[in-house]
Amino acid sequence: IGTAEFRVRSSAWHEHGHAQDVRYDDEMMHVVLVDDRPADACKWTLILPHDEMGRALHALGERKEHDSSNVDEIQRSAVLRLNRATAFARSAIGRVGPVDALRVMTSQWFDRLSSKRRHPMPEDLVYGIRTAITTSPLGLLAVHISDCEPDQILTAFDIAERERIFTEGASLRREIVVNVILPVCCALANDAQRIALLQWYWSVRAVHPYGLLTRRFPDQDQAYVWQQQGMLEWLRRYG
Repeated sequence: IGTAEFRVRSSAWHEHGHAQDVRYDDEMMHVVLVDDRPADACKWTLILPHDEMGRALHALGERKEHDSSNVDEIQRSAVLRLNRATAFARSAIGRVGPVDALRVMTSQWFDRLSSKRRHPMPEDLVYGIRTAITTSPLGLLAVHISDCEPDQILTAFDIAERERIFTEGASLRREIVVNVILPVCCALANDAQRIALLQWYWSVRAVHPYGLLTRRFPDQDQAYVWQQQGMLEWLRRYG
């Protein structure tokens, strides 16, 4: 496992001093248009053909405008958002195991949240949640989801979510459930359990509306979690 870097010219690796920078020690692949000076530290170099890039850019320019008022579009975006979070959870579980993956997912989500908020979350709250999440009812449910019968999952989620992880309110706890607990559960669940988890995703009501989504999608309903997640993903993909 390592990182890949996209460059117009491979010589930029040397020009920018990456060979002496420890942050680039896990670099495995260069993806470039022009391989004018290969980076010896990279195991692979992938050269993108100019004609294929040109066709791709041309097709991108002709892409139809995506309609945010289309419910199907929002639904597809909601599924994509959950699948992307589940893929990240599966990768984290593969690296550090399910317990530490909960901490990794929690830390990453708080980092993303802090970058978007005008006022950062209190440090003691973030630290408390990150520390307590693995032993909380929600965290234990995620780690041991494989022991839960599919027809009991919705009830188990409802019971676990009633208990605080640390000192957070219901709104923040729901955010953690959607962005951390649910993806970890989906990554660890079997097919039957995953169907039940999707039932929760499609049926659970939102705690409150998001001001950003109200302004950006004034005609869209925010009654359910999937609607909010779909609109957030739509904004991420299309701006």
